[in-house]
Amino acid sequence: MMILNVKHNQVEKTTQTCNLPVGLIERLVKALADGGDYVLDPYMGVGTTAVAAILNNRRALGPDIVAEYLETAEERIALARRSLLRTRPMDRPVYRPSGMEKVVQNSYSGDKTHLRLTP
Repeated sequence: MMILNVKHNQVEKTTQTCNLPVGLIERLVKALADGGDYVLDPYMGVGTTAVAAILNNRRALGPDIVAEYLETAEERIALARRSLLRTRPMDRPVYRPSGMEKVVQNSYSGDKTHLRLTP
């Protein structure tokens, strides 16, 4: 199984460069902690583990040294508690391109950036 981080166009994307999908962490939380247990994430980042814990009736603890990540974590945790946080469902298959998509290419020309669609 390949584990991918959240990409730029996914609903779970945050300012953290390598946040993991909540669905992935949910699997771990469900397998390793019983309902009501505490889940500790020693490098909490943007709170993905805490969100997964909350969504599965667990409690969460975790520090981080990046203030921006902790602010994002607090927002995500508050949304998760109110069932308003958008996440990719755990059972949704990974998108696989068909090969028929059009791609935007970025070509640099002098001091201007031009975007064009390829046929």
